[in-house]
Amino acid sequence: MASISTILDSKHLSYSTPYGTTETLPFVNRKCYAHVRVVDYYPPDLEDFAQSRDNADFNSVPENEHEDLSISYEEQTPPNRWEWAFFLLVEDAKPISCLQNPPRMKLLVSGQEAQFLLKLDAAE
Repeated sequence: MASISTILDSKHLSYSTPYGTTETLPFVNRKCYAHVRVVDYYPPDLEDFAQSRDNADFNSVPENEHEDLSISYEEQTPPNRWEWAFFLLVEDAKPISCLQNPPRMKLLVSGQEAQFLLKLDAAE
C-alpha cells in the first residue's frame, strides 16, 4: 500500500534526456493502491457529475466516428448518451500527523471506473 506522498514524490516523475538535462513529467501512467478518504469533489453540484456525450464542450469527438459499420441498423441498441466525469480530492485515510496538512491528490473519475465506484449508469 502506498501513501499519497509516496505517489506524488515518485522517482518515475523525473526523466533524464539524452542531453543530460532532467525533466519533470506531469504524470506517470501506473497503477497504485492506497487507502484514501475523499475530502472534496468537483463539480460542486452532484447532478453535474454526469455529462451528455452530445455536449460539444464535454465531448469533442463526433459520435459517428464511434459507429461500428458491420452491425445492421436493426441490431444496434441506442447507446447511453450520458457519461460520468468528476474529480475527487483525496488524502491518506490515516494521516501521519494531525499537526501538519496531509498531502492531497486530485483524481479524475470517469467512464467505467465511475460506474463501478457509484454502481449507477450515468443519466440525465
